[in-house]
Amino acid sequence: MKMFTGGSLLGGIGLAATLVGSSGQTAAESASANSISLTGRIRDFPPESEHPDFTEGVSPSQTGRSAKNIALDLDGDHKPIYAGAGRRINQEWRDAAGNKISWCAPAAPGDNAGSYHGNDNGAITSSATYAQWFRDVPGINMSRLWTINLEPIGGGVYSYNVNNFHPIDSQLLGNGPDEHNFYFSYEVICDFTYDSSANQFFYFRGDDDCWVFINNRLAIDHGGVVANREQRIDLNRMGLTHGQTYQLHLFLAERKQPQSLFEVKTNIGSLRTAGGNDAILAAYD
Repeated sequence: MKMFTGGSLLGGIGLAATLVGSSGQTAAESASANSISLTGRIRDFPPESEHPDFTEGVSPSQTGRSAKNIALDLDGDHKPIYAGAGRRINQEWRDAAGNKISWCAPAAPGDNAGSYHGNDNGAITSSATYAQWFRDVPGINMSRLWTINLEPIGGGVYSYNVNNFHPIDSQLLGNGPDEHNFYFSYEVICDFTYDSSANQFFYFRGDDDCWVFINNRLAIDHGGVVANREQRIDLNRMGLTHGQTYQLHLFLAERKQPQSLFEVKTNIGSLRTAGGNDAILAAYD
C-alpha cells in the first residue's frame, strides 16, 4: 500500500486541532433551533487506489450487499472488528411491518428471515486494512470533525437526508480524478436515554457501508460497496433497561463513485454527541 506524502498529520487527533475554530465550533451545515446536532470524525483516504479498501478499481464481482464480515461486539477501543467469513445477501431480513432489518437484530414476533448466496468479504482486504478505517493513522489518512443536524419532520421523528453527501470535497487529501472526494469514513458516537414506552428506532439508508452498534452490540450490518439500501433497528429488541443511558456508534464508509447518499431517521429525541461538546476532541482516538 502506498502512503501519501502530500500533507502531515497531527499525532492522535489528526487535523482536528487546526479545523476547530476559536469558538469551539466544528464544520457543520446550518441547523434549526429544534434539531439534533451530532459531531463525529471524517477520515479521508487517498484517491487513485492508494488504499486497497478505498479504490475506484473495485470490480463488479466485489460489489454487492454483504453481511457477517464485522464482529458482533466492538473492541476495547470501541471500534468495529473485521472478522471475515462474510456472506452475500440474497434476500433482506424484514420485521413484521415489512421494514428491512439486519440478520443480527434480536428476533421479534413476525420477523421474516432473509437468505444468503455465496461468500463475500465486503471488498475488504484484511483485518489490518480495516482497522485503519476508523482510526487516525499517520501516512494513511487525514481527519477532521464534522457535524450533522437531524431536523424534526413530524411525529417526534428527526431526519438527516443528503442525496449528495460530499462533506470534504477539495479538502484534506483532495478529490483525485473524481468530481468529488469519494473516499472517506465517518464515525459518530452518541449517548441516549432508552424509553421502553416510546418505540424508539434508528434507520439508515445510503451507500456504501454502514454499521450501527447499540450498547456496543451490532444492530445494523449494512456492508459492501453497493448502491443505496436501508436497514432499521427497533430499540425494544436490544434488551435495554428503561431510563438508562447507552451509547450508539455509527460507522459509515464511502468507497466508490458515483453515489454518496446518507440518510438517518430516528425518534430518539435524547440522542446527543457522546460526552457533550467538551469531550468531542477526546472521544475519537
